[in-house]
Amino acid sequence: MYVIYYIMFSIYVFTFCESSVTPDCFVHLDYGRLSGEKRTTDLLNITFCSYKGIPYAKPPVGNLRFKDPDPTPNPWDGIRDASKEGKACIQNDKMFGKDGFDVTDEDCLFLNVYSPFKTRNTIHHHEPMTVMVWIHGGGFLFGNGNEELYGPDFIIENDVILVTINYRLGVFGFLNLGISEAPGNAGLKDQVAALSWVQKYIHLFGGNPQKVTIFGESAGASSVHYHMLSPMSNGLFHQAILQSGSALTTWAFNNDVKNEAFELGRLLNCNVSSNSYADAQLLVNCLREKTAGQLKEFQCKVICAEEYRKGMFLTFLPSIEVTDTVNKNFLTETPLQLLKKGSFAKVPTLIGFNNREGLMFLTLLMINNEWFDKINNDFNQLVPPSLGLQENSLQFQQVKDKMKKFYFNNEPLSWDLIEPLCDLISDFAVVIPVYRTIIMMTESSNKSIYTYEFAVDGNRGPMKPAVIKWNSRLNITGASHFDEIGYLFNFHMYGPMPVQKDTVELNTIKRLTSFWTNFAKTGNPNGEGKVVWEPQQFNHDSCLLIEKTSNTFLQTSCEHQRLSFWKNIYNIYGSD
Repeated sequence: MYVIYYIMFSIYVFTFCESSVTPDCFVHLDYGRLSGEKRTTDLLNITFCSYKGIPYAKPPVGNLRFKDPDPTPNPWDGIRDASKEGKACIQNDKMFGKDGFDVTDEDCLFLNVYSPFKTRNTIHHHEPMTVMVWIHGGGFLFGNGNEELYGPDFIIENDVILVTINYRLGVFGFLNLGISEAPGNAGLKDQVAALSWVQKYIHLFGGNPQKVTIFGESAGASSVHYHMLSPMSNGLFHQAILQSGSALTTWAFNNDVKNEAFELGRLLNCNVSSNSYADAQLLVNCLREKTAGQLKEFQCKVICAEEYRKGMFLTFLPSIEVTDTVNKNFLTETPLQLLKKGSFAKVPTLIGFNNREGLMFLTLLMINNEWFDKINNDFNQLVPPSLGLQENSLQFQQVKDKMKKFYFNNEPLSWDLIEPLCDLISDFAVVIPVYRTIIMMTESSNKSIYTYEFAVDGNRGPMKPAVIKWNSRLNITGASHFDEIGYLFNFHMYGPMPVQKDTVELNTIKRLTSFWTNFAKTGNPNGEGKVVWEPQQFNHDSCLLIEKTSNTFLQTSCEHQRLSFWKNIYNIYGSD
């Protein structure tokens, strides 16, 4: 008997000591063993286990490029060091300048798991923890789930497990040729594979697979919305948080991706002449022969002049699939069609936006005196395409005139009108699509839907300082697109951002993460059994509103007259 104990002890010592692995953060998956890292959070020194760079699918390289993901990761021998992040997916990152091949790769389908620490002896005696799965933004063109942007500290201090994921971007994730070799929406199906991985394995990290909330910002919020709309994601999550985006935004859906794919082929000298099935096969073979660098470089060159004119800078996006593979299609109707039919997952939902979303978009539009002249001479390009109006129609002219009057009092655009211009761009890019999403969801959902507006103008908003650095004239009050991220996550892409005691920043971190994690745990941002806070308890300078909605939106002191304006516009002129 003593011999057996000695042998077992020797194996234990060899496994964990010789490999410098701590048994505190060790997980045995059915395709390999992981050694995580034991860490403490920045604010409260909470101990947690960090597992980074976990493969959740086969590398989508070679003949798997453009295909649906294969959700069976390659196994490995020995113990995998999970203290290092996996590489981000190939991308054109013009926002943060992180698109070099030293940090990106086609082999990029990794996720990270951050779990409040439970010892190996007691983990099975604790109630399984709520799980929150973060889907990053970036216009489906750039971004990743790693810690420079999305450090876990603030969220997991609320005793939840956080999972962050990578997924294929741009042409790699959204090439749609209507064939099984390139069916479209591979990036969204990557997310499905990651959510399926969570269902299968998260219990090994102390998580509850029956209590999963998916949440995301910008294109990540649009992704969350797509999972609500797609039958492929049924049962993989139980609640949803959408921050500054939905599937109705103009930058989240493109039904012309096949033509763009053939234009990309032309630019890369692929010998195809039509959009036929045979040429689609030839094209995908040609594109697989190109280097990742060539595809990355040329994918942004297929945007036509008319799309540029209307401020649409993104190409390969989610789209309708037409392949006839049974049960393999993620999306077969437009988001608007599905919402109108009430065909979406009826789950508790938290959805909202920031009060000055347009600040970031103004930088992308390169606002300057020449741009003002261009818009003054061609205001048509600011009329939302989602209205479905022909530019030469009377209705189009009426909408344009109403917009000029409402936002600018018929004055020509200039720097003196930068605030109302920011509001218009906010509405065009984010607010109105989110508002329409809320209205349509409340018409057919029997689950609680909560809305919010974030307007904290503090020192942790990562986007606004970059905007002001680009042009000091954009130093106007409010929170830009992406600015809430600095309060949800330990963002440190620009370097350390220490949080001082007794500050707006610390109070906002505590408040925002409490709302989000309460919602994940209980379905109520204020916690189990509590009434929703009355809106008047919040002031507009630090406006984060949470309330259950009906068919109206934020009937509070923070309600925008702009929403009433656009509600009337869509009621009168909307053709969809």
